[in-house]
Amino acid sequence: MVILVTSKISSFKARALIHQNSVEKVTVCVSGAVRIRGAIDVPVGSEMKEAVQRAVLLPEADLCGIDMNEKLYTNRELCIPLLKKYMIEVTGATKNPGRTEVPVSARICDLKKWIDLTDDADKGFFKSRRKLKNNEVVCIPRKAKKYTSDIR
Repeated sequence: MVILVTSKISSFKARALIHQNSVEKVTVCVSGAVRIRGAIDVPVGSEMKEAVQRAVLLPEADLCGIDMNEKLYTNRELCIPLLKKYMIEVTGATKNPGRTEVPVSARICDLKKWIDLTDDADKGFFKSRRKLKNNEVVCIPRKAKKYTSDIR
């Protein structure tokens, strides 16, 4: 960084120019439900979301208690907790469609423990061992109807 100071600029103005051109950093020490833990430097006045984005969140990260628009002016520690439950929405062949809570480790094959199925629900759907995701919409399929022909 090169700063030219002429005799016409007062020393106060010169110091202000130097201060304005220097890049100040804030260090956010991030831990918890992130892929990149440790010190993350962001410019002073940045929003918390910039530090969180650089830390790369895990899918199970719980951001409910974190103000992502908070401006950063001093060094901070940030611990991002893990979700304890997922919220999913169940539709299709169920007696009570809507949102329901399931454990974070829940799989599609576990769903039949927590929902009431209709008689025409396709039970084969529950053979899948895929893990559920937070805020996922799960549509329970119905059995295919058998049609008979009256043509003779």
